[in-house]
Amino acid sequence: MLSTFLPEISRHFSQHPADGVGLGHLTGSLESGKVADMIIVDDALVTPRVVVTMVEGKPVYQSKTRYT
Repeated sequence: MLSTFLPEISRHFSQHPADGVGLGHLTGSLESGKVADMIIVDDALVTPRVVVTMVEGKPVYQSKTRYT
């Protein structure tokens, strides 16, 4: 349930604002050639934690906790 809902939330809060300010061709979705700022979170429902943070497609933070 949540795993199908999160991509919709992500798309809504990234793609639509980018399109709204005329930047949809540069950012707002994960596609080749676009700028990618994003976070990757674990699958904990109550207190999800950031696993990786990327800015302009480059990792700037990686959790020291090992996830499998």
